[in-house]
Amino acid sequence: DQLLAKLMGPREPVRFIHHFSPDGRFLPVLYGDGLIRVWDLARREVTLGIRPEHQEVQGLEFSPDGRALVVVNSTRSIQLYELPSGTLLKSESPGVQWLRTRFRPDGKVLAIASEALTAARLADIETGTMLGELPHPRVVHALSWSPNGEFLATGCSDGKVYLWHFVRHPNSDAPVKLEPAFVLAGHQSAVTEVDFHPNGQLIASLGWDGMIRLWDAASGEALVMLPARGTA
Repeated sequence: DQLLAKLMGPREPVRFIHHFSPDGRFLPVLYGDGLIRVWDLARREVTLGIRPEHQEVQGLEFSPDGRALVVVNSTRSIQLYELPSGTLLKSESPGVQWLRTRFRPDGKVLAIASEALTAARLADIETGTMLGELPHPRVVHALSWSPNGEFLATGCSDGKVYLWHFVRHPNSDAPVKLEPAFVLAGHQSAVTEVDFHPNGQLIASLGWDGMIRLWDAASGEALVMLPARGTA
C-alpha cells in the first residue's frame, strides 16, 4: 500500500466520509465541527463547504458526470451545486421530508421519493419543473435508473418493485408513459433497496423480509432469491 495524498483539513475529527464522485475527483467529508467539506482531489483543496445549521443533511447525490451535487436536508429542501466552483445553482422545497434522489444517467432528470409520499416525482434539473408523478399504493423507499435511462425501478412498502418506462414526446419535455412496465411481486414486506446491474439486464431488490431477489429486467421474471444474511 502507498499513501497517495494527505487532505489537510481542520483540527476536527472526521465523522463520516461519503463516496467519491463518479469521476473520482470529489470527496465529501463530514467533520466534527458539523461542516461537510467537498474536497477537490485534483487541486487538493476544499471546493465547497456545507454547514447544515439547525438541520440534518439526509443525502448527497453526485450527477453522473460529477459536475453537480444535490444536497437533501431535513428542512424539506434540495440544493443543487455546480462543481468545481461550488456555486449554488438551485434551491427547491418540495415540502416533504426524508427525501431520496437519483439522477437519470443523462444527468438531466432527478427522481425524488419520500416517506411522506405515495408517489415518486420526476424533476427537470435545468428548469426545476416537475415532469410528472409515478403513483404507488404505498410509500416509495428506493429508486434506481437503468444504465440507458429508459427505465426507473422503484421499491415500495407494499413489497413490490415497480418498473417504469420513461419516454418523451419528440416535441415535449414531459414523459409520455407513466404506467409501470412490470410489477415485480415476491417480497413479504417493504422493498428498501433496488439496483440495476451495469448491463441493464438484471434488477436486484432487498426487502425488510431479509431476502435479496434478482429479477430479469426484460421480462420481469424472478430469477434468484437469497437471504440477506448467511447463517452461522
